[in-house]
Amino acid sequence: GLGWRLRRHFFVPPPGTPPTWYRFFVWAGFGYPIGAAGHGFFIWLLFTINQPALAWFNVGSALLYLGCIVGHRRGYFRLCYGAAAVEILVHATLATAYMGWDAGFTYHDLICVVAVMFAPFLSNRMKMATCAGIALLLAATFVYTRTVAPWRPPAEDAILILQSVNLLLFTLILAVAAY
Repeated sequence: GLGWRLRRHFFVPPPGTPPTWYRFFVWAGFGYPIGAAGHGFFIWLLFTINQPALAWFNVGSALLYLGCIVGHRRGYFRLCYGAAAVEILVHATLATAYMGWDAGFTYHDLICVVAVMFAPFLSNRMKMATCAGIALLLAATFVYTRTVAPWRPPAEDAILILQSVNLLLFTLILAVAAY
């Protein structure tokens, strides 16, 4: 039934998955659907607050995460991980430049730090280097947003909504990581 299929989706890795990858498998198995649903919600929200360019970007992101759901179940862990990580970092940086730091899109860069630490296929040296790169990206984005005006700033009430939704999604991903 549906209960078994959901349990298998989230907790039973494909054959041949190393046992040391189990925690990553579970976390990513929850993370990709959250990513797809979150981007789906943002499509509606961004059209509602008159940010059509970012709404259309979210269509592509939602499709990418749907592909990651399927690929993850089929054992394409590195491919899905890499695609999602690049999507998060590029998307969060562009959205921040587009609407400003206060919209809260930089929280998603921090999700990549958690993802890096969960990745069993990265060496410790690569994990530390990647986290340092993410920290530099965040610092550069912060400095950029303090010296250059947002490309298309939303209304102040939209900023509050965006900040709240981004914080909610970030907290949800952290809760799944701690599970």
